[in-house]
Amino acid sequence: MNDPTDPGDRQGDDRADRRGQDGPARRAYAPDGEARRPAQVVRIAFSNPGEFLAELRQRGPNLEPIVRVTFRWTADANGAPISHLTLLASYLRQVGDVVTVVQLARYVGAVWSGAADQASQRSVDGAQKWRALLCREAEELGFEVGAGAYVEEGTT
Repeated sequence: MNDPTDPGDRQGDDRADRRGQDGPARRAYAPDGEARRPAQVVRIAFSNPGEFLAELRQRGPNLEPIVRVTFRWTADANGAPISHLTLLASYLRQVGDVVTVVQLARYVGAVWSGAADQASQRSVDGAQKWRALLCREAEELGFEVGAGAYVEEGTT
């Protein structure tokens, strides 16, 4: 488990289907085995972990059976010696020629650099709590948990 302190639309209960091991995962490829580019890529963005988990339960990944969970550390824009900690989670879903990147970005707080203050510790503890919940729920639904985040083309 990461340490945050270190900078086909079917909804059946069949786990093989929900994990993308049948038809939905294969639809990303043309019959000759060549990958085809989807007609459209859309993003569904969440900031509330409960809403993200409800979406995961209802319409989980079917393109790749992985829920990616990571942390984003952002330097303070005013130059203060703090980093802003955000929990990120995402997965891919395809319906027809539309690929959806389902994303959660949950800001958990500021962490002071080189200081062991209570507010920073609460932010780190909160991030770890949310990450553990997301990972546990994804695994209970039969999905893998991977590191990293899906990034749209042209963004950093």
